[in-house]
Amino acid sequence: MFLHNLTSVSPEDSVQMAFSKAAADFNVEKIRCSYEYNGFDQRPSAAHSIIRTDTGAELGYCSDTYEVITNRQLLRLAIQAVRQGAELEQFHVFKGGKRLAFSAKLPESEVEVVPGDRVYTRFVGILGHDKLTAGGGFLCNHRVFCDNQFRSIYANSMNYRIPHQRGANDRWEQMIESLDLAKHRFNIERDQSLYMDAAGIPFTKDDFDEVISEVYKSDLFHADGSPKLITVEGTETLKREMNVGDLRQYDQLIHAYHNGLGIKNMPSIQGTAWAAWNALTEVTASAANSIRPFERFAFAQGRDVSTRIADCMKAVTLRLS
Repeated sequence: MFLHNLTSVSPEDSVQMAFSKAAADFNVEKIRCSYEYNGFDQRPSAAHSIIRTDTGAELGYCSDTYEVITNRQLLRLAIQAVRQGAELEQFHVFKGGKRLAFSAKLPESEVEVVPGDRVYTRFVGILGHDKLTAGGGFLCNHRVFCDNQFRSIYANSMNYRIPHQRGANDRWEQMIESLDLAKHRFNIERDQSLYMDAAGIPFTKDDFDEVISEVYKSDLFHADGSPKLITVEGTETLKREMNVGDLRQYDQLIHAYHNGLGIKNMPSIQGTAWAAWNALTEVTASAANSIRPFERFAFAQGRDVSTRIADCMKAVTLRLS
């Protein structure tokens, strides 16, 4: 549930309430691992488990150099964003506490691309306890159709990533102290103007196929640039080069381009670069009333794909404007 009209408490208190309501207020510790061998308890010097202290559940394992960043650090980052005018939306807890995140909408960041089609910017904070996930925060633009449905367009140049190495909490402190959401206003306005330009650019299916090929280049080509091969249907050994229509996402992308969220009922953006942009975003990082897509975006490759979408579509928009 999103927080609105909490006039009886301070902004900091409202963030704390959301933090507790999401069950994010648990502690995490790093403890030495042990195992029994030949009847004796063995304790490897460099092997540790990351556990929840309230349940004892193991969230991950790590080496001796791993530095725990507690959940309250994520809370402090959210409070700092709110103090700078951001509106907290929600905390998320994933995988039993292995990963956490929050999103907060930036003030005065909303723009209407075409009548009825609004875009605004969020600050997203993330934290992992699974050894692999770094913590930090980033700005991203989202296309929004209702309060609990949002999907990212891209992660822009403001991107704090703090690995769990020695000194991680010092770097987290520096991130909080240096956080300045207002200074990124220029980039926000610049990109929002591109969205409006994209809404006025005719875009054919061939144009869309070209963009899909660029965004999903790594699925179509090897690192050395040679095309990937697939088995010809109906044969066992005959191979051919992959094309854009072979991508597993292709049918979803074409459907979203013609009938995606917000596109089917908005004739003014159908067949435009903005429709293509939204179709790519919907399929890649949709949060259609589910926290799972948000988790994929915040912690996995969806964020990187989203960045490629933005880079490609911004280049196309500037070229065709």
